[in-house]
Amino acid sequence: MDLIKYTYTITLSTQKLFAIDEGEKEVSSSSSSSGSSSSSSSSSSSYVVVVVIVVVVVVVVVVVAAAVVVVVVVVVVVVVVVVVVAAAVVVVVVVVVVVVVVVVLVQVVAAAAAVVVKQL
Repeated sequence: MDLIKYTYTITLSTQKLFAIDEGEKEVSSSSSSSGSSSSSSSSSSSYVVVVVIVVVVVVVVVVVAAAVVVVVVVVVVVVVVVVVVAAAVVVVVVVVVVVVVVVVLVQVVAAAAAVVVKQL
């Protein structure tokens, strides 16, 4: 939103410069002064317009680059979170399998011990 407001302000400033430039041309053409002053003001205002355009382009490029960096960081964070969650799921599955195996082994040993005790 600030970029739009900033661009709008630059556009208004550029329009004011053109209006000032046109006013100076009318004054210089109506008076008996030389044409060099209007040409110098015209060239200086065109330089200002070029500088303003370059500044706007640079600001847009910087904002787009910052947005790309933010998107890349968000993607990396999401990938890391997915990997951590996947690792946690694997750990939980391994723990459940180990607990089931231990419970089954304890039951098998208890049943075998009961059979041995009955035979004695």
